[in-house]
Amino acid sequence: MTDYSAPITKTQIRDLSDACETAGLGTPHFVKLRRDKKIPCERGWLQRPLSKVEAMRALKDYDIGLRPASIGLAVVDNDDGGEPFFNELKKRFKDAVVDITPSSSGKHGRGHAWILCENPEHVGNHAVYHEDKRVGEFRASNGQVRLTREAVDVLLLGIQMLGASQPGKVMAHQLYELTKHAKKPDGAIAQPTSP
Repeated sequence: MTDYSAPITKTQIRDLSDACETAGLGTPHFVKLRRDKKIPCERGWLQRPLSKVEAMRALKDYDIGLRPASIGLAVVDNDDGGEPFFNELKKRFKDAVVDITPSSSGKHGRGHAWILCENPEHVGNHAVYHEDKRVGEFRASNGQVRLTREAVDVLLLGIQMLGASQPGKVMAHQLYELTKHAKKPDGAIAQPTSP
């Protein structure tokens, strides 16, 4: 049975970093996370990324996360939309969906859609809706995704394929269409905020 929560390895950190740079995505912004809590353990983590060497050293005591915007991606964290929502994302954003990685819970239909984005620094953390139901949230500039062994294996394949396919990129405002049903307490539609 696959352990979807197994932490990444030093080799995976190196391979992911190298693949991102080779594909022209940039240098990954790694984040030190508290074990099994999925939250950064240092203040100022947005301003001070871990290098791949620092991330490899931190593996002994911490989980490692990734700030998706650092490599030109936005992530849709799908908690409750299941396969129909992932299918909708693939239909809507086509080859800009780099890959879909499994949730660390291992539950079918949950996981992360990694989407090439022209301006991911403008994608904050917002609730995502599908068919008027909250199904998850964005992770991009102000968020991070905990990296697991299984997820990195899948993501690496998607990133390695980018060089050959030259896919299009999605604009931040196109991603915000997924939040059109997000309502503030006063009933107004939630608007994206600049970082």
